[in-house]
Amino acid sequence: MPRRPEFRSSVIADLNRQLEWAPEAVRRKRLESAEALIRDIDADRGYPMDFITFRLTGYRPDEAGQEVVVGAALRADLVTMIQVASRGCPLEAGGSRGPLRDLDQVAASFGRSRSGLRSMRDQGLVLWWSRLGDGPLRLAAPDDMLTWFRTAVDVAPGSSRVAGQVEDIERRAAAMASRHGDLASLSRAVAQDVGCSIDTVRGVLRRAVDAGRLALAKGTRLDDRQGTLILRGVRRGVSATALASRLGIGVPSVHRACRRAQMKRIKRVLASPPVPRSDGEETEPPRLRWDAVLVPGRDVDVDVVSSYHGTAAALEVLAEAASGCTARSGIDAWVRVEAAVQAMTRHWWGVLLGLTPAVAAALSQWSGRPAATLPAPVMVRVLPPLVDAMIDTVKRSEDGPERLSQRVRAACDRRLVQVATMSDRGMSASGEGVFLIRHTPWRLVLPDPRWERSFDRLQDDDVDFACTQLALRGQTLTSPAALAARLGTSVQSIVARTAAIRSRLGSDPNC
Repeated sequence: MPRRPEFRSSVIADLNRQLEWAPEAVRRKRLESAEALIRDIDADRGYPMDFITFRLTGYRPDEAGQEVVVGAALRADLVTMIQVASRGCPLEAGGSRGPLRDLDQVAASFGRSRSGLRSMRDQGLVLWWSRLGDGPLRLAAPDDMLTWFRTAVDVAPGSSRVAGQVEDIERRAAAMASRHGDLASLSRAVAQDVGCSIDTVRGVLRRAVDAGRLALAKGTRLDDRQGTLILRGVRRGVSATALASRLGIGVPSVHRACRRAQMKRIKRVLASPPVPRSDGEETEPPRLRWDAVLVPGRDVDVDVVSSYHGTAAALEVLAEAASGCTARSGIDAWVRVEAAVQAMTRHWWGVLLGLTPAVAAALSQWSGRPAATLPAPVMVRVLPPLVDAMIDTVKRSEDGPERLSQRVRAACDRRLVQVATMSDRGMSASGEGVFLIRHTPWRLVLPDPRWERSFDRLQDDDVDFACTQLALRGQTLTSPAALAARLGTSVQSIVARTAAIRSRLGSDPNC
């Protein structure tokens, strides 16, 4: 089922806002009154505000309202209000309303797809949030509502209805093609004219283009640079809608371009892994934050050998998850890929942190003083090349992690001989150490580390949600489906809340 539309009338929008604070019993009574009013509406008549208020609340205003709402718009808004407000007073299976039919059953009874129910909603098809079992709330229709709708509205099955309109749809599309340059906008315009769902019209137009009956310019695919810019924007919390408007493309195209950019970087990781790939037992990665800093002289409780083998095992998991994943794959497939990338990264960072004592020993011998006491300007110039030397040594290791510490120490000693040619890059502002993510080639696939410094912009429950859904503060990634089942809500609401939190974190001026 597509997301709900906006209210067309300010009268119903105000009533809906009032229902947000009403007790459950009052809310249910108002919604049942709205459903009864839907059955009495004439689409071509106008209804004054005082009549609407009286039918829904039983209260008759002292002064007659001046606003008049057309019946078709009023009916659509009442359907929307019931769908929105019923989340706070869901119907129970086996309750007073009788049997409840979920979206799949409703769509099948009318010969439509789920998305094909969109046009029927404006005709008065009411859907309530319902509890059909032990799972989360789902949209469903009571049997008595469906019985009335079939009697009052003449709805032919989707296939036969469209079959009689194909020529009309194609003719209207040919006339509008000059004003709408892409399939998405043309489908919306034609669907509004013929009264079908956008998905139905889009399917008809695609078949017409393939058969050569309709000439429509195909959209150009975004290049790699644009895909990288989209990935950076999404990572910084810019909405897909804003990016689509800026680039003149559809929102689905933004999501696909972002996924293609992510997959390109993941394939580079698999082609040039940080450690040699090998089969092994998958282990829990260290609970490292995404703004983790490598500081010589600081004690780190990480085992190099365990992290090394954990990285190799996580690489195999990543390769398996990414093998069948494409830009058009569903959320669950991409969650498995992203979780594998994050686990592999944290294991690999564990290797680097575990080798910090070898770097500190090389710095102490070179300077004649403990590494932790070196001035910040010296650390800014010297430490990043040493981290590069350590990473290069780990990648070239062929005989396992047992002698990594000695090899890293020797590599750092050799690099310190060339101190005059070292540059200052990759450092934190204080000069104490280096951010590990700045030495991670696939960092654009990972969460933005600046999010973890912007939690003061969120409420407490949003902080917990962000840590779970965005894998912050060392937590592992949770799929939207698993989190929706845990919270008793829908996957769509989890995705929308995640996007809103990501936008708030990314809009922090300190980021």
